[in-house]
Amino acid sequence: MKTKQKKTKTAVSVLVLAGLVVFGLTAIGGNLEPSAPPGSTMKTLDEVEPRIPVQSLPGDANSLYVISEPGSYYLTGNITGEPNKCGITIAANNVTVDLMGFSLIGVPCSGRGIVKVIDQASPQLHSYPIRIRNGTICNWGGDGIHIGPKTFTHMEDVFFTYNAGNGVYLDSESYNHMEQVSFAYNGGNGMYLGTESHTHMEDVSFAHNGGHGLYVDANSCIHMEDVSSFYNTGHGVMVAMMTNLDAYSGYQSSFSHNGGNGMYIANGSCSHIENLSFNNNDGKGMYIGSESYTHMEQVSFHGNNSDGLYVDANSCIHMKDVSFSNNAGHGAVVGVYGMLDAFGVLAPHNGGGGIIVNGSGNLNQCTVVGSGGNGIEVGTGSTVRNCTARGNTGDGIVVSSNCQVVGNTCETNGVGVVGTTEPAGIRATGSANRIEANHVIGNNVGIDIDAAGNLIIKNSASGNTTNYELAADNTVGPTVGSSDIVSSSNPHANYEY
Repeated sequence: MKTKQKKTKTAVSVLVLAGLVVFGLTAIGGNLEPSAPPGSTMKTLDEVEPRIPVQSLPGDANSLYVISEPGSYYLTGNITGEPNKCGITIAANNVTVDLMGFSLIGVPCSGRGIVKVIDQASPQLHSYPIRIRNGTICNWGGDGIHIGPKTFTHMEDVFFTYNAGNGVYLDSESYNHMEQVSFAYNGGNGMYLGTESHTHMEDVSFAHNGGHGLYVDANSCIHMEDVSSFYNTGHGVMVAMMTNLDAYSGYQSSFSHNGGNGMYIANGSCSHIENLSFNNNDGKGMYIGSESYTHMEQVSFHGNNSDGLYVDANSCIHMKDVSFSNNAGHGAVVGVYGMLDAFGVLAPHNGGGGIIVNGSGNLNQCTVVGSGGNGIEVGTGSTVRNCTARGNTGDGIVVSSNCQVVGNTCETNGVGVVGTTEPAGIRATGSANRIEANHVIGNNVGIDIDAAGNLIIKNSASGNTTNYELAADNTVGPTVGSSDIVSSSNPHANYEY
């Protein structure tokens, strides 16, 4: 009986405790039945990014649509132009226009596709950004886009084609970013950048434009990454004086088949050029103006109708792993008082000379083959070391005065006659040169020294029509034939065999 009574008391206690818990929850939580269905907590698209359809805007006498307030705008369909009118006028700052994959399409005698009007009352606001993206601007009677000075512009995924003027005109002192933008078949330049502009371009192409692919006016700074320019009537890229240019490609971009030069860089500019090719242009592959500095690496110049590369007077250029092949003129030319520092340059089968330096050069491990003129030609104070010159019509290597020609191989040069002298493997036209430890084989003349006051030591010559042809009053190691090698102890001897 005691056990049964204890179990009954325990059960009653549990029920009381459960009731207290239920009562407590009801008192704290209130009525558990919802008074109404739950409302949405999601924001609308207009709340996330308020946007305005361009086609909802009014126009004026000059434009189909006028953007007069800052904000984000988008196209709801294609816009077709009208004669004597522009497509969209932007009369505000901090504006984004999303073309939404649609097109702004001009008609004959229409104006410009998009125009940015400068607020003369608030010039300090000009730098506020204009963003244009995702569509096509074509067939306008003027420029595809025309934006005034002192403006920041961002363009992405836009195609400019068949506009009668420039694809894009950006006035002076502008700051611009362009990515995945193309310019083709525009009547003027693909793009014009005004003076003192700063521009970053990535994955941009210029093709078949009636002017230059890209024109950059003076005192500007431009960075180009994965940019190509081809089949333009003018130069692929035209860069005016005193401009800084940085051009790089991850897949060797091409500046090819242009009516002018592949690239023209005017006087006083500074440029870094890497992993680009300049091929089959009607002019030169590249022209660099006077008093300029250029660093060039992994660049090729092929099949141009003039020189592969021409560098004007008083300029300095450093190149590594650069090739010049099958150009109608010289492979590379550096003007008077210029300087060339070249390592690992290859110059085969150019119609003129291979590498011609009218100033001073430092050439190391360069190879020049089959040139229509001299293979390597350098001016006063140059060094040519460990290079190969083979099968050139003129001299293999020709130097003037105060030069070092050391450790080179010159083979079968002088297959034709250039000027009034028979070509040689190595020729020195002046004095105070050191011609040392070179190997000359099968040339018209092995080593030809035309003036007095040179040092000629430790060279080897074989199979040349004349191995050594040396003017009087030079310092020359004794010439040793095969029968004299054992008996000769002179460490400066020149050998022939």
